[in-house]
Amino acid sequence: MFTLSTRTLLILIVGIALILNSFAAAGIASAEPTGERDTHAHHSTGAVDSPGDSFDCPFSSGASLSLANSTVTSIVFLAGHSRSDGPDPLEHDLRKELHDDIHQTSGTYVSDLRETYDIHRSTLRYHLDVLERRGLVSSDTIFGQLWYAPVGSDGNELRAALTNDTIGEIVDSIALLEPVSVTELASEVERSPSTVSYHLERLEYEGVIEQERRSTTVLSRLASDVRTELESLEDSADP
Repeated sequence: MFTLSTRTLLILIVGIALILNSFAAAGIASAEPTGERDTHAHHSTGAVDSPGDSFDCPFSSGASLSLANSTVTSIVFLAGHSRSDGPDPLEHDLRKELHDDIHQTSGTYVSDLRETYDIHRSTLRYHLDVLERRGLVSSDTIFGQLWYAPVGSDGNELRAALTNDTIGEIVDSIALLEPVSVTELASEVERSPSTVSYHLERLEYEGVIEQERRSTTVLSRLASDVRTELESLEDSADP
């Protein structure tokens, strides 16, 4: 028995409404000038409309055809996306590649995916949204950027930090020297104290590090769960 999905049914309803609205708008646009001509003629001749009088059909105007065409284009666009968002979202080649990439890397930024696949941001976000709606990936904002990872994955903040050369170097140095001061870190990574302080604030906000003040010195160390995750990553990287 033929059944329509909820999404397809909604598209049909919206499409019909758009077509009716287009014809109605075109009818108003074409009827107004006709009405003005009729009124002028009646005032001039004193003629009175009768049931047999002819009238201009608003649906014959070029405006209605133009609106109808644009409506059909919109419906075809929606139908195309509905078709690509079918029962199995991974049947779509690009979407499967995105899914596999995210799972193989255990997480990545949208900006990195754009560089890899060289596609428009809106197209990329559409397919990522489909994957997320189907429960195949999850998203979060980390260090001010949108991050996608496998559902239920842990350590996203640490993985995101390690994708940035400077932040990753700071994290590695903290792991080696903790508890460590800003001055010591700046010397270790060869960055200015202000740059190191900026990144430390972001790392603390994301829960990657913890800071404590001793007298006039602020010391940084990895959060306990992050240290465990980092050790696990290092072990899995070993041959």
